[in-house]
Amino acid sequence: MARKKPWKEWLNQSLTLVVMPHTSAQSLHIKIALWQILMFVLLVGALGLSGLTVLVQNHQQARLIEGYRQVMVAQREEKLALEETQRALQEQMLMMAAQTAELYGQLAQLNLMSQEVWALMEENRGFVGQRLSGPELGGPVEGVHPVRLLGESLAYLQQMIPQQGKELSSLRADVLAYQYRREHTPEIWPVNGRVTSTYGWRRHPLRRVKHLHTGIDIGTPYGTPVRASAAGLVTCAGWRPGYGYTVIISHGYGLETLYAHNSRLLVEAGQRVVKGQVIGAVGNTGDSTGPHLHYEVIDGGRAVNPQAYLPMMDGVMDDVGPRAK
Repeated sequence: MARKKPWKEWLNQSLTLVVMPHTSAQSLHIKIALWQILMFVLLVGALGLSGLTVLVQNHQQARLIEGYRQVMVAQREEKLALEETQRALQEQMLMMAAQTAELYGQLAQLNLMSQEVWALMEENRGFVGQRLSGPELGGPVEGVHPVRLLGESLAYLQQMIPQQGKELSSLRADVLAYQYRREHTPEIWPVNGRVTSTYGWRRHPLRRVKHLHTGIDIGTPYGTPVRASAAGLVTCAGWRPGYGYTVIISHGYGLETLYAHNSRLLVEAGQRVVKGQVIGAVGNTGDSTGPHLHYEVIDGGRAVNPQAYLPMMDGVMDDVGPRAK
């Protein structure tokens, strides 16, 4: 009969566990083979190893899940920040659109005012006024966000447009003042004709004495329309000794004009007239030797040479005034 191997003999050995209860004198004997104990230890070890493996896997999965969670939180926060940025940009763009619409309206008004001012200046070419300040614009700015650059440009325009508007308003007021002054300055010939007697000392044609001729005499046919040489207020329209039927117009600024020897008058005292308006007709009333207009310019209460205010003629005049050389 073959002999058992030593390890088998060892495994077949058994251990006896004796359990001694305190309440009973009889003991309990439990016989366990070594192979059973070994199997139990191996089973417990296997279960422990499996449990440890599961714990390690669970820990790794937990770490992965936490990593994913952190990534998701970061992405969500980034998305919220991006949405907030987009919302802020949209609000900025809406505000800029409103500002742009307002500026467009202001620019349209400024353009209309500019056209009006330039038209006035074209009509009054002798006007010399202030120079408009233009916008000081630079070149492109690098490294600046377009929205920010647009905002800064709009802010600059919001500052410049009112300034330009004030300057244009001031210039317009200056041009209108110049135009008003010019309209009230006697600078057109009152009648068509030839100067027969100038301003200064002369011998009176009727009294034959030397006296100061305080105006100029313009020879022209009887009934020729007499026109106001400037706009103003008629202060006298009637008969004056020596002058006959006479019109006196106050133009402001200390200036007056006198039109004498008319055959008839077409205006009344207190009436306002414009430059070039017909105020009477050439005649021969008063101290006169023939049809002509006696014309005076009074500056500050003193008669001055009218020809200092009148343009030079080439000898031919129309009904409105002379053709200047």
